[in-house]
Parts: sequence; structure tokens; C-alpha cells
Amino acid sequence: MRICDFLTQDRILTTLATRSKEEVIATLAALVAESHPAIDRLTLDRAICEREQQGSTAVGEGVALPHARFPGLGQNLAAFICIGDGIDFESIDGKPTHFIFLLVSPAEAPGPHLKVLARMSRLLSDPGFKARSLQAKSSAEILAIFRDEDDRFAQQLRAA
Repeated sequence: MRICDFLTQDRILTTLATRSKEEVIATLAALVAESHPAIDRLTLDRAICEREQQGSTAVGEGVALPHARFPGLGQNLAAFICIGDGIDFESIDGKPTHFIFLLVSPAEAPGPHLKVLARMSRLLSDPGFKARSLQAKSSAEILAIFRDEDDRFAQQLRAA
């Protein structure tokens, strides 16, 4: 599974004027909805917020993994934002969140959904990945970092 198969440059942000968790979720949901005609932005935003009410997806160390499963969706879709100064995303460690990876998956396929979340959790716990992402000046640079990670992951799988 290559992250770049469902994360595209137009769904990566390196700046954001908003400072609230709700507005960040709405922005990322809008990016995903704009790229897929079957997704209603408000419905997706509501699904993500309902998941957040169950417990914050900000797992600490500057990382949040908001997600939702969406009926009838044929593939995973993602959006990503890297915010240098971070925002309050109600993280379990109380620290600002810098890396927010939104995943929207088919409701009918919970297994792949969980695999992507696990992979992103591992990737976003890598200090090198985080440092390179924070230094990136554009969405194209961040996408290139994800491509490098996809290639490295594929090599590890082949070696195993």
C-alpha cells in the first residue's frame, strides 16, 4: 500500500490561517470532498467530528490521525497538513499538534483502514520524517517525502 496512491499534492497543506481543531478538520474534509464527487463535504465533516467526540485522534508527539469510514467509497483518500507552530488538537500529551493526517476509507473495508492508520502512526513517529516535513516549503516537497517513504517501505517489504 503506497500512501501516494491516496494522498495527492492538492490535498497537502503547509500553511493554514485557522487555529481551531474544528476549522482544521473542516478544511481537510473539504480538500478530500473536492476530489471525490461521491463525498458530501458536510457529511464527511460531521463523520470526522463524531469520531473526534469519541476521543481525540491526536495521539501525542505532535501527531493527529483524524479518520472516518464512508459508505460507498471505492478507495482510501487522505489529506495532510504540516503546521510548524502547531495547533491545539486536544492531544493526549497536551502538546501542540504539527502533523495532521486525515484518512477517509470505504466503510465496507475496515481492515485496510486500520492498516493505513497503523502505517501512518509509525511513519509520523519517525523523527527524521517529521524534521523533513517541517523543513519542506511546499506541498510538492512534502509529497516527495511521502514518495521516498513509500519507496523505503516497499524495499523493506521486499527484503523481508
